[in-house]
Amino acid sequence: MAGTLQNSSVPALLINKEMIKEIITEHALRRIILLVDEDKVAPEFEKNAIEVYYEMHDRVLQWEERLRIAREKIPGLGFKLERVEEVYEDARRKLEHLLVMVPENPERPRIRMQLRTFTQDLDRLLCEYVPELINQAGEFYEYEDYSLEEDIWMTEIAFKEFRTIFDDYENCAVDMVSFDRDLDDFKGVLGHIRKREGKYYDMMYEYIDTYTDLNEKIDSLYDRVDEFDDTILEFIKPVTPKGAE
Repeated sequence: MAGTLQNSSVPALLINKEMIKEIITEHALRRIILLVDEDKVAPEFEKNAIEVYYEMHDRVLQWEERLRIAREKIPGLGFKLERVEEVYEDARRKLEHLLVMVPENPERPRIRMQLRTFTQDLDRLLCEYVPELINQAGEFYEYEDYSLEEDIWMTEIAFKEFRTIFDDYENCAVDMVSFDRDLDDFKGVLGHIRKREGKYYDMMYEYIDTYTDLNEKIDSLYDRVDEFDDTILEFIKPVTPKGAE
């Protein structure tokens, strides 16, 4: 169509312009703007491609919403992990203090009680945090699978359908330039979503890795506490971080 317009005289160009209709769709993801030659009947492959184009917008909108919900849970997960790390450090410092104290030191019972309190708090926080982390990690891995499936659909189905318009644009009712421009704008929106998705991935992997390392440190701390005094951790032995995994 673009080639026909370029080869036409000025009067013919004006007539062709009158046949062009701007189709605006206010989609929840973004505004879709396409130019269509009303003098042409869209072939079946074009109808299929445009149908897939709108379906792609629907799917990406669902994708964006799922990502939004997942990301909203991240801050709470991070705050709780920070608290676990803080209490772990408090307990570790108290143990180190006890290890260098002479048995006759009058402060020893008080420090021992503080260590017991910190380990008790640590165990309580772990019992609250670990199930939430496991749940969110499960949702995260499900999201990864979902995102991969959407990527495959977009590559193997959607963009292959769009290729038919570019390969045979002269027989299409939709203007190739307007379709290409609108598709490019869509890719811009998709790019922003992928950036947010990348941040989500980075944060979840960081929290999972941080907890894995921290859990090993806590196990080591509990072993050391038991070696020092096997009565301090009696109250948490039925529910240890390992058992909560």
